Amino acid sequence: MKKLKLVGELFRDEMLEDDEWWIPDLAKKLKVIPQKVHYWAKQGWINSRRTLSGKHWIVWADSDELKRLRTLRSKKNSWIAARNPELVTPKPRDDR
Repeated sequence: MKKLKLVGELFRDEMLEDDEWWIPDLAKKLKVIPQKVHYWAKQGWINSRRTLSGKHWIVWADSDELKRLRTLRSKKNSWIAARNPELVTPKPRDDR
């Protein structure tokens, strides 16, 4: 498992690219619970990728995305947010 780099990958910052975050770190920055950011990732409302093991999520948010996510955060229910496509459509990544 170590040779495949599947052990101890959580919170290894060298795995992050520019503007990428571990879910708990982005949640703290946005002042939301990590489960909310995880939900956004599962819904496709934020650009994300899985680690090599597939166990952990890495999410991407530059300054524009942080602004959009703060607005998304302000919606009380996900069904209200889902009715606003500009809030649930992530910005395309330039480097991908």
